[in-house]
Amino acid sequence: PPIQHTLTTRHYAVLSSVVLVMELLRTLFSQVYQRVIAWLQGTSPATLQLTGVLGLALGVYGYYHFRGDRGQVQRSNNQNSATNPAAGASASGQQGAASREVVPGTTAAPKQTAPAPGNTPLSRAILAQLKGAKRVTISCPGVLLQEWTLSQLQESASLHPAAAEVMHEVIRLVDVFLLCHVPDDVAQAVVLGALEAGGVVGSKPGQVPSHRVLFCSTLEGKVSMVRQLEPQLHIDGHASTVDDLKRFIPQLWHVYAAGTARAGSAPNIAHASSLAAFFNL
Repeated sequence: PPIQHTLTTRHYAVLSSVVLVMELLRTLFSQVYQRVIAWLQGTSPATLQLTGVLGLALGVYGYYHFRGDRGQVQRSNNQNSATNPAAGASASGQQGAASREVVPGTTAAPKQTAPAPGNTPLSRAILAQLKGAKRVTISCPGVLLQEWTLSQLQESASLHPAAAEVMHEVIRLVDVFLLCHVPDDVAQAVVLGALEAGGVVGSKPGQVPSHRVLFCSTLEGKVSMVRQLEPQLHIDGHASTVDDLKRFIPQLWHVYAAGTARAGSAPNIAHASSLAAFFNL
């Protein structure tokens, strides 16, 4: 019939077009393939390596670009959540309710807070004796350390048992600088190690920062450092140092060893056998 003849002709025309397109594509791919092979044969290995690196870089860039688009969508969702106060309030309420849950038959434990500086009996006693001093310098030998002489510091250094507790509170209340007269670098390391091991020197609250621990090789150098720091109170275990500073420092405390001479009498000089004794401890 005429209709079948017409359909057959159309099919033939479509098939002819498909065959023609496929032949053109095959010819095009063959030419491209031959050009690529020719280019690879005539290209140096260094160029091929560079091409591979560039291709890898392009792939990585595309990957992170895709990741960035996803991250931008996620941030957009977060911003939409932030602009919805009802949702935020609901989440906060659920979290707060969960944190307030208490096991039946028990009571919630009270929150523990450390006492503020100046609110303990020890801090009040220290404040009363400091008499408004804001900066205090302390010579370590004989005051914080059990060793007094240079020869003793060359061998060892140990912290007074009662000095650590007092120092922690003093450091919380005022600015403290530690000074030490040592014979050499070895003794300096020994002293610094003992102060750190005793918890007097460190980076935590109630400790003296290491850059505020000063060393000198002569007593004259110690006197000069104290004068430059201009403290309202200086505590020392050497009578000669106290005497040299009595004209320049408002308050001076001399910690003396048994059987040794005390610093001279003056309105701004006080004497005691230990640091804790100044606070009646």
